[in-house]
Amino acid sequence: VEVQMQEDGLQGSLYAARVLEVRQKKALLEFAAFCVEMPDGADGDAPLLQEWVSTGLLSPQPPPTPSGFPEQLPIGKLLQLLHDDGWWEVELVAVADGEDVASATHLTVKGVDGLWDGAEVVVDPALLRPGWQWNGKAQSWATRGADAGKSKPRGGGRGRGRGGHGGRSGGAAGAVQGI
Repeated sequence: VEVQMQEDGLQGSLYAARVLEVRQKKALLEFAAFCVEMPDGADGDAPLLQEWVSTGLLSPQPPPTPSGFPEQLPIGKLLQLLHDDGWWEVELVAVADGEDVASATHLTVKGVDGLWDGAEVVVDPALLRPGWQWNGKAQSWATRGADAGKSKPRGGGRGRGRGGHGGRSGGAAGAVQGI
């Protein structure tokens, strides 16, 4: 499943998790991207974080990214960027190199709703996917249009991450420039 995160620093992002147990309207999840904080000097790998989460924050994994994506994207389109092992909502701002989106090896995006304080960053197009939105009532996926800036604000830090370093794990961060 994917989980819409609610904690400061992760609010609105989507992270993969495995459902371990369901009770009433809560699910016990194990996050692949987060580990339990380990005390300084502790030996061994930190166990993966397990946390109870409202089932209303869960969605199935979205469909695969369509072929030909992102070559046909218009400027202003809302997308999701893989960053620190989670998916973050961004808006396509410009082609960083090349003549058009189809020929670009890097695209410029900006965070939506306070992510990175709206700063523009240069990213590898391979780290982008459509701005998937799950409709639980219809049990279907759709993509968001060019309506940036209409979801909840984000910011801050989570305080938990791989290896107990007090933050998100490294993930694809090296492929994002300017953050």
